[in-house]
Amino acid sequence: MQAKEIMQTELLTVDAGTSLRQCVQRMDAARTGYALVVRDGQPFAIVTEWDLLHKVLATSIDPDRTTVETIASSPLVSVDSETSTYDLVEMMADRGIRRMVVTQGGQVVGIVTAKGVLAAFRKYVDRLSSEIGRMQAPPP
Repeated sequence: MQAKEIMQTELLTVDAGTSLRQCVQRMDAARTGYALVVRDGQPFAIVTEWDLLHKVLATSIDPDRTTVETIASSPLVSVDSETSTYDLVEMMADRGIRRMVVTQGGQVVGIVTAKGVLAAFRKYVDRLSSEIGRMQAPPP
């Protein structure tokens, strides 16, 4: 499998000048734990729920007066859409990240989340288990 087969293509984006409170409200409405931060229409950073907990709540930053650009993680860590899921998961584990931006031709086309990886591999393992079970079943 490749990154493009397990990526999400609906991406939440916020402008770099968006307040942290507005960003959190958009993340909540979208039911997602991240937002890609864009400048001049191009994603250049990511803000996650961990950034909000660690960099905002733990330090008492004012979410109404602070922009997402202030706390976002940059540069974006990304892989090409053709990257194998094995390499993708290894990179995520090595870097300790739960989201990986996917690019194609230098443009952001999706994101892979740890939750998405688990869901994809569960389906894969279930399918393999079914095939093994059929192969082990006695002939009719």
